[in-house]
Amino acid sequence: MVTLQLRQIRVMPGQRVILEDIIWQEFEAILDELGEHRNSRIADNQGILEIAEENPSCENLIIQGLSKSYSHFYNQAISLAFSDN
Repeated sequence: MVTLQLRQIRVMPGQRVILEDIIWQEFEAILDELGEHRNSRIADNQGILEIAEENPSCENLIIQGLSKSYSHFYNQAISLAFSDN
């Protein structure tokens, strides 16, 4: 069996790592080692652990798209409100 330290594993932005057969104690130890101020998202489902590195450029695009959609919706709502009068 090979043992790796978390600091030896590098996850590139927008990528993820899947670890299988992780017991709850290992999951808690991984969370402790990574700390609360991290850029990665951690998910555990029945012993399968996913570590996903956030992709800042992708998230910025999503936020920009939501902002444009909201702006368009808001402008339409204001136009309809004033056109009814």
